[in-house]
Amino acid sequence: ELVRRGFNPVLPSDDELRELITPAINQVKAGRAAEGGQQVERAVQALLDRGAQVVVLACTETPLALDAIASPLRERCVDTNAALAQACVAWWAGRAG
Repeated sequence: ELVRRGFNPVLPSDDELRELITPAINQVKAGRAAEGGQQVERAVQALLDRGAQVVVLACTETPLALDAIASPLRERCVDTNAALAQACVAWWAGRAG
């Protein structure tokens, strides 16, 4: 769908998923968000280095991890939960008016 809409997705490699992203998610779930943040930040940087313009944080733990370390890369990311919440509020505001 992204390609059809003119986007060129840059995906994490299997190694990045296995060595960085999945362990980071587990770190956040275990209450160690700062440790997970270091790993998420490395994964985000790798995607940016490969040409991503913006990184979609599609897991609820990944924004928490980046926020825990106050990562400057956070501004290059889209938090899907925040985007969904904003869309819901906009939808409701349009309906309620």
